[in-house]
Amino acid sequence: MKIAIIAALSREVNYYIETIDHLEEKTIADMTYWLGSYQGKDLVIAQSGVGKVNAALATTVVALEDPDVIINTGSAGAIDPSLKIGDIVLAEYAIYNDVDATAFDNVLGQVDGMPVNYPTDPQWRSAFYQYYSEHASQANIKVGPIVSGDSFIASQDKVRWIQKHFPGALCTEMEGTAIGQVAYRFKIPFVIIRAISDTANHDANITFEEFIEKVGRQSAQATLDFIAKLQ
Repeated sequence: MKIAIIAALSREVNYYIETIDHLEEKTIADMTYWLGSYQGKDLVIAQSGVGKVNAALATTVVALEDPDVIINTGSAGAIDPSLKIGDIVLAEYAIYNDVDATAFDNVLGQVDGMPVNYPTDPQWRSAFYQYYSEHASQANIKVGPIVSGDSFIASQDKVRWIQKHFPGALCTEMEGTAIGQVAYRFKIPFVIIRAISDTANHDANITFEEFIEKVGRQSAQATLDFIAKLQ
């Protein structure tokens, strides 16, 4: 089995690099990725950088390694007001919040000629849900839509706009839908797992830098533990 892992920031991939021996480092178009193995599974680990184009590039590179699944981990800002910092969202599907091709008879968020949204793989999603339910008892775990765009959402007006136009969206981030679109084109199953770094009311009592340092390591530990338990 070959598993691809994509995260945006160095702090989200450092634990893999520190933990897994004999990784082979490669760079394409200033995007770094690593090849190796862990507990009998082949791994492709990519640090995409932030944003949709960076995420699409990274996903294309790892897709050419022919993985069985692509796992995207990272942080997200809450849209659902019930989510708290540290809660975990498993995307049911991903859709863009900054695409408007409605003039060409598309729905809001739909790229012309592409699906309205990009569903994650139900079997992999279910497996991760079971894992987090058993091992992340302190966190609320929710499954639902996520939205992606090239803007960091930092205002209540924008949160309310997303709530209005993408009802049911749990959180917003900057890479997941692009990863989903490329995975769709390559016909590779994918999952998106996000830890909430900012509530819908923006009442965080921890800085983003502090959160990423902590959650990046925790997320990588959890992902490797999940991989180790795969049959």
